[in-house]
Amino acid sequence: MSTSVIQNSDVALGELMRTELNGADKFCAASAFLNSGGLGAVFPAVERILEGEGAVSIVHGADFRITDPRAISSLVKLNDHYARMIYRVHLGWDLSQSHRFHPKLYFWTADYSSYTAVVGSSNLTNGGLFSNTEVNSIIRGNADEGPIAQCLGIFDGILAHSSLITPNEEFAEKYSELYERATDYPVKTQPPEDLQDLYRELQTLTIEPSGPDWQPRTQLEFVVKALQILESRQTDPNVIRDSAVDFVHLRDIYAEVERLAREADADYDFSAIETSIRGRINENIGNPPRTGAYFIRAGGMSGQYRLSDAGWSMIRERCDTQTGSNH
Repeated sequence: MSTSVIQNSDVALGELMRTELNGADKFCAASAFLNSGGLGAVFPAVERILEGEGAVSIVHGADFRITDPRAISSLVKLNDHYARMIYRVHLGWDLSQSHRFHPKLYFWTADYSSYTAVVGSSNLTNGGLFSNTEVNSIIRGNADEGPIAQCLGIFDGILAHSSLITPNEEFAEKYSELYERATDYPVKTQPPEDLQDLYRELQTLTIEPSGPDWQPRTQLEFVVKALQILESRQTDPNVIRDSAVDFVHLRDIYAEVERLAREADADYDFSAIETSIRGRINENIGNPPRTGAYFIRAGGMSGQYRLSDAGWSMIRERCDTQTGSNH
């Protein structure tokens, strides 16, 4: 495994991506913002990967100011045309929210064994990839090596959150209308009521959650599924909170596991469900983080847990296995 650090003034991330994506069979990107200039830098490679039956996953935020509608429209068309394209958007305009969608994570591979991952400050914009002062870490290694495995798991976790939606053409058209009007209002100011009405109308077009659906079959999988649902609710843009919450209380995990198990008519001893849940969690705790541990316990807080990167990777693997997907 190797790591290096680059800045755009020496090696533009956009040029690196253009060169290396020419030989890739899979490309994944999670970016806070996206514009046509940034998308244009990777678009030819993305089309080539998809035409060659490779896989592409792109998720980004839609803020009505930086993310432009032309880029969204281009990706909607790709997503409609190629089965091996996954395209998701985080839609957020609630200025009271403390949770912000702000990742900058990219990776690609030619053989699904050795990967290149990029973690840094660059959004998928023309400035982020070429002209801005940006600093990015380049990590190269095998899929099972620590930092690479963490990047893959983190991306799976981002992609699994139900706060993401799958845009369609109607969404792209409505977003374009809002984009043109929202630029008249300064950032961090509450939009006028008529624009908020348009925003709520846009939300009605985004009823399809993107979190992967899968059926748990073991006690451990029921606990993982419960935490997937509970953590995803924390980033639901329709739920207003006083603060961002990273961990889930054990009592909520108990209730969600029982609900899932009863709905699935699972062979579960419900009289001892709390004991069995604690057992599965304690067997798979990673404090400090360790390979294969599916859960993390909150330090200094009793009975608070969340999924680890390995937990989110399990979700993606189960979803792929049960749906036959190769993403």
